[in-house]
Amino acid sequence: CASDEEGGVVFVDPPTDAKVGDRVTCEGFEGEPATENQVQKKKIFEKVYPDLRTDANGVACYKGKPLAVGGGTCVASLVDAQVS
Repeated sequence: CASDEEGGVVFVDPPTDAKVGDRVTCEGFEGEPATENQVQKKKIFEKVYPDLRTDANGVACYKGKPLAVGGGTCVASLVDAQVS
């Protein structure tokens, strides 16, 4: 979901050609995904959360790099919003 300071909350939508189970990628952050145990133990989400935002076009990004899946990007109708 993306949320703005005015209290708006919307879903971040994957591209239409994305399939359930497709891996979300981010340029510059390649490698094997963390296991569920690693995510919890190392508190990975808490570390990346502040850098998950939509850009001026509503594209979900991590540190300014688009989140991609299935050959396209993930988008929301809110711009410059926090993604969680």
